[in-house]
Amino acid sequence: MLAGFKKSWPLILLAAIVLSCGLLDLPLICRGQIVLAPPGRHVARESIEWIRIWLPNVMRPQLSHKVVGQYGKGKSWDLHPAVKPSLPQVLLIGDSITEMYYHDVAADLKGKAYVGYMASSLCIGDPMLPRQIKLLLQNYRFNVIQFNNGMHGAGYSEAEYGKDFPRVIKTIQANDHGAKLIWANTTPTRTGKQFAAFSPWNNRIIARNKIADAYCKKAGIPINNLYKVLLHHPEYYATWGGGVHENPKGQAAEAKRVAAAILKQIAALKPA
Repeated sequence: MLAGFKKSWPLILLAAIVLSCGLLDLPLICRGQIVLAPPGRHVARESIEWIRIWLPNVMRPQLSHKVVGQYGKGKSWDLHPAVKPSLPQVLLIGDSITEMYYHDVAADLKGKAYVGYMASSLCIGDPMLPRQIKLLLQNYRFNVIQFNNGMHGAGYSEAEYGKDFPRVIKTIQANDHGAKLIWANTTPTRTGKQFAAFSPWNNRIIARNKIADAYCKKAGIPINNLYKVLLHHPEYYATWGGGVHENPKGQAAEAKRVAAAILKQIAALKPA
């Protein structure tokens, strides 16, 4: 018994320390990632935060590099062929829904534009979102940008969303180098058998779309009404998507609308 105590006393001591701190202090000891928020800012992050960026046909100079070793054995390889700047560059900013219909948009615009995306789980209201966007726009150039945000961020009120929406738009405009901007409103969420009903969360999406649409209408920013594309089509929702994500048919419908909106802005571009 004494030998067992000698082996387990470190664990007993740790448990005593934890209990002496009190249960309310447990998060200070057993906590996860620390959110470094600006002073006075409310930050409501999800349990997993993510960002994905995909930029095909990045412009770069023609480079030739002499590869040595087991692969090249001294032979010169053209590692970075130059991409011809013959087509407009398009950026889709959104979330996983944007990411999912992206491939259809890229296919619809093949030969007409190079299309990339930035998909993030951060919501308008989070001070980190405009920083993510700014970092990307400061390092790359685009001719057309479509922006959507509103599906995530349950921890932010619509008042916070409305207060921060102009800040995010102005961040894009301050760093877009003259790109044409499109606002794409947020798609409906559904629930129930065959997704016949709208989910409670959809009421908040409607409120956020109303805020964003009103601002963009006043600011003269074109509105791509993706909410309307899915409004009367529960069959567009994937059985695995929780009433949020669309199936291939729904993605194709969204992409068709997005591609049309982008082509309209491309047609308005001034000749280089």
